[in-house]
Formats: sequence, C-alpha cells, structure tokens
Amino acid sequence: PQLVLDACLFHHERMDGRGFPQACQGEELPLVARMAAICDTFDFHLTGSDRTQALDPAAAIAAMRADEGAFDAEILRAFIETV
Repeated sequence: PQLVLDACLFHHERMDGRGFPQACQGEELPLVARMAAICDTFDFHLTGSDRTQALDPAAAIAAMRADEGAFDAEILRAFIETV
C-alpha cells in the first residue's frame, strides 16, 4: 500500500530538508513518514549500533529534542506525551 511505501521511502527525510534520499522538507513529507521518522529514531537510540551506545528512554527523547529541524514538532510532542 502507498502508506507503507511512503513510510519506507521517506522516514530518513528531515523537516528542514537535510534528509535523504530526496531532500524533501516540511509538508512535502507524508504524515506517515514524519511519524515513522520519530519511531525509527527513538528505536535507534534505544538499541544503539556499532557506532553509538544505547540510550535510556529519557536520554533518547533529550537527543531527539536537541536535533532541531529533524522532526515535525507537533508529532514529536505527541510522541513524547505518549511515551
């Protein structure tokens, strides 16, 4: 479905246009992709990788808040309230 394709294709885009693969920004990004970007980043912070250490949920949220221009502010706020 298009909804799934949008989440997969655009979840590495940023609200400020500095993402990839197409450097889309703001309202150009499908809503589902803006939501998926937040979930994906939160999971990445909690899990860590070979280059980064896993964070606790509060530190993950702090890191995401500090990443200005990355996320839809309203969706991030709702995500934080939910988590």
